[in-house]
Amino acid sequence: MDGGGFDVSSPGGPAPARTTTMWRLSRGGATCLTAACVVLLLLYLTARFLWQYNKDAAAAAEAAAAQEVQEAAAAAASPSSSQRQWPCCGGVSASALPVVVHVGPEAAECAVCLAEFAEGEAGRALPRCGHGFHEACIATWLRLNTTCPLCRAPVASKL
Repeated sequence: MDGGGFDVSSPGGPAPARTTTMWRLSRGGATCLTAACVVLLLLYLTARFLWQYNKDAAAAAEAAAAQEVQEAAAAAASPSSSQRQWPCCGGVSASALPVVVHVGPEAAECAVCLAEFAEGEAGRALPRCGHGFHEACIATWLRLNTTCPLCRAPVASKL
């Protein structure tokens, strides 16, 4: 080569200068990288929260199902709801109410469920007012109330 340069091919000459490339990140690039890291961290935390929430919800649902099974077993072992006596009703149970059988062309309906009585269908009548209801309907009503659903007359005399 000419006198001013180095011959790279000669084994005895000085080594060529290495050019190292420095990765420099501009201010905008650093901001974007930081924002991407924050977004990824938030996505991770959200996914972790949802996973834990679903795990807890599944455990709660399983516990509720087990509780329902226990309550159903306890209800099966206890007397039926129509035979139970409720203190709110002065000791009156739905099975103690007189049985009424619907006959005739006129349509009568149960005031609790609002379904019409079928021809020959049996129900229960309240002793004071004589209003008739399905046995299951009046048993449900008497669990929480002490009066007739139609006229609000007391079911039993006060003690």
